[in-house]
Amino acid sequence: MRKKMPRSQYLIMLSVACAFCLWGAVGVLTGALLPDIRNTFSLSATQAGLLIGVWSGSFVVGSWLSARCAQIFRLNTIFVVASSVTFVAFAALFVMPSILLFSPAFVLIGIMMVVSVTIGNSLIGESFPKRRTAMLRVLDVLFTLGSICAPLGVLALSLGGFEWRTYYLVLSGVFALLAVGLTIFLPRMPLAKKSQEDAKAETSGFLKDPYLVLLGMTGLFLGTVEWAQNSWIVSFALAENETYVTAQLAFAIYLSGMLVARILTVFIAERLQIGRASLHLLSLALLGNVILIYGPGIWSMITGNFLIGFGIGAIFPIALGRAMDFAPGKAAVASATLLMGVIAGSQIAAVFLGWLADQLGGVGMAFKMTTPFFILLLISFALFTRKTAR
Repeated sequence: MRKKMPRSQYLIMLSVACAFCLWGAVGVLTGALLPDIRNTFSLSATQAGLLIGVWSGSFVVGSWLSARCAQIFRLNTIFVVASSVTFVAFAALFVMPSILLFSPAFVLIGIMMVVSVTIGNSLIGESFPKRRTAMLRVLDVLFTLGSICAPLGVLALSLGGFEWRTYYLVLSGVFALLAVGLTIFLPRMPLAKKSQEDAKAETSGFLKDPYLVLLGMTGLFLGTVEWAQNSWIVSFALAENETYVTAQLAFAIYLSGMLVARILTVFIAERLQIGRASLHLLSLALLGNVILIYGPGIWSMITGNFLIGFGIGAIFPIALGRAMDFAPGKAAVASATLLMGVIAGSQIAAVFLGWLADQLGGVGMAFKMTTPFFILLLISFALFTRKTAR
């Protein structure tokens, strides 16, 4: 007879699942709204890139803050506070009249997103120790499912005649409800027992091994291509004379490709961790990039975006899984290396492509410079899989 899940575990799973769906919609919202943000605040591509760069750079602050808070406060308390702060920050975004006032609230949301995702992963990891890996993969799927709602939600509000900042007001209300729900239903968790010395020991040896260098390079180029899509794909589609509807749907199709890839990792993760299978995925992503940039019309926009999303969507968990299997004792180091690589890559995608757009006369030309990064991602991951082969 199957053992029934305790009520506390059920409530934790439901609470974190709802939060991850919401944060998924927030994580890629910047790219969906970037053309509107630029028009409202009269931003150049370089200025818009800097805004995205600061947003993604805030993830480092969020990661540090979540680690510090977890040593002092209960995980459920941190989770509730992060949702409450986000509700206030989104309300502020709805009314801020200038980019100087808009930016701090914008960055604060980025920090709270990383805090919530990190603490949410910890809540699930501690509550389901025997099914930790499977549950974390499910959270990844839920986050991606939520991300698809961002372009579709923006499109729905636009077709309904609403001003673009209405989306922030909607999210403010939803996060207010989430904060209330978490306060009522999320079980009280014990204080963390882990000492700072243990945490330091876990993360020592950062980037000292060749496989970690290659893992970091993979993260760097993965972050570049993923954030180029997340940040600029709607702007690129508009620059290519596609309609606003087509641009947002193209973004949603790219995210749908990522969703399919991440669902596959839930069921066939071990097969996907085989180097050859992963390289096939990245080859599809490269093909999708070429089709997207050089193919004619709406069908190349649809096909290219789906192939890119499908090709890169599962690379992060696949690469991390290979690194952990290769050196189980350095799991925390591998995770930090890959994450920092992705964050560094996001800076290239945001700031460099924004600057390049101003130099080359538009986002359309700058976006065509992403192809070399897909090639570098394929090469670095091939070298990484060779180094970690058993």
